[in-house]
Amino acid sequence: STIYGADTHIISKISKIKKKIIEEIKEFFNVRSFKKSLEEEYEKNGFIKNFYGRPLLSNNNLINHWIQSSAADFCFLSFRELLKISNLEIHGIIHDAVIVSTLKQLNHNYLIDPISKIKIPIEIKVLWDNY
Repeated sequence: STIYGADTHIISKISKIKKKIIEEIKEFFNVRSFKKSLEEEYEKNGFIKNFYGRPLLSNNNLINHWIQSSAADFCFLSFRELLKISNLEIHGIIHDAVIVSTLKQLNHNYLIDPISKIKIPIEIKVLWDNY
């Protein structure tokens, strides 16, 4: 909640974390300066760009919008990369999951987005096995 821009008082009340610690977390992650830079970008351009450069037109809770849209773009880019290298048949995407079918065993430990090269560990679940 701190990184997403929630108010210190509300976070403290819900989490029972002392306000001083919450302020230290905000300072560690440069939340205020990041929020200010997003506000300035929006004021100047009428939009902000997420991590991948996609324009975001809403100025409602800029940090949250930036993080959520960047995470969604990571998922789509890395899912596409997985599909390219694995010869999978895609059946659906649900936020941060992809439903696929294949006749071969998958041996992937992570998703990687080809732009940032960020690697995220994955879990592969076999729903049924016809062999």
